[in-house]
Amino acid sequence: MNYECPNCKSENIQKLLVAHIAGKSKTKSSGIGFGIGHSGFGNSFGVGVGVGKAENQTLLSQTLSPPKPVASVIKSIVILIAVFFAAFPILLLLGEWAFKELPRAAVWAILIVSSGLAIFVAIEEWDRDSKNDHKNLNGYRESYICLRCGKIFRLQEDAKTEYNLQQESTALTQYRQ
Repeated sequence: MNYECPNCKSENIQKLLVAHIAGKSKTKSSGIGFGIGHSGFGNSFGVGVGVGKAENQTLLSQTLSPPKPVASVIKSIVILIAVFFAAFPILLLLGEWAFKELPRAAVWAILIVSSGLAIFVAIEEWDRDSKNDHKNLNGYRESYICLRCGKIFRLQEDAKTEYNLQQESTALTQYRQ
C-alpha cells in the first residue's frame, strides 16, 4: 500500500485522529511565594499560593475533531412522546365519534396499538442513528490528512464505509488561506 497523498504525492501524511490528539495540550502550574515586610506597625510575614490549569487546542485539531454522535436515548424519548401525543388526541376523537358502537376494550386496544407504533418508530430511529454514528466513526478512523496540501483521504479505496470529509476539507482550506 502506498502511504502518500493522492493529490500532491507527499509522504507527510497523518491519521486524522493522531492529528487531532497532537494539537491538544494541558498544562498545570503552581507556585508559592513568601514575603517579609516592615512597616510602622511592626514586622509582618506573608505567604501566597497560586495554582493554574490550562487546556489548549490548535485550529487544525479543532477542525479534525471526531464526528459527534447523533443517536441518543433522549432523542428517542422525545420522538416517542411526540408521536404518542400527536396520535393520542386524534384517536380519542375518533374513538368518541367513529367507535361509539365498539366496546371500550376495542378503543383501548387501538390506543395500545398506536402506543406500540410510537415505541417502534422511536426504536427504529435510534437504531438508524446509531448505525450511522458507527459508520461515520469508522470512516474517521480510516482517514488521513496530508500535512502538505491539506487533502483528507482514505488509503483503502475498497473500504466499505463512507465518511463525508468535504466539510473538514473546506474548513481546513479556509484555515490555510
